Amino acid sequence: MSIQQELTQFLNQQGIQSVGFAHLEQEDIKLLKQCNMDFGDCIYGISIAVKLSDAIIDEITDAPTHTYFHHYRTVNTFIDQTLLTVWSPAASRRIPRCCRQYRLWLPETAS
Repeated sequence: MSIQQELTQFLNQQGIQSVGFAHLEQEDIKLLKQCNMDFGDCIYGISIAVKLSDAIIDEITDAPTHTYFHHYRTVNTFIDQTLLTVWSPAASRRIPRCCRQYRLWLPETAS
């Protein structure tokens, strides 16, 4: 099983529905640096996603609702907590060995 497959399986078990991987080209890295996002020598990106509730999305007509705002913040907190759990030293024993080489980068402005 590849590193990507193991990491995807592990994140899916945590409740993450979608995981994607990309090799960052030099142009991508330059653009990220222009946006004050410096990943150091990392040349690979990992993207994760959690589906929002259809029922809450269906409530939106002209503008986001308070329920949507709360749901969005809750899902973002779940994603943050999942990533912190996956890469925390205490959790490192549960992560497939080959996946530990990945580094987690969170921008200083992450909420």
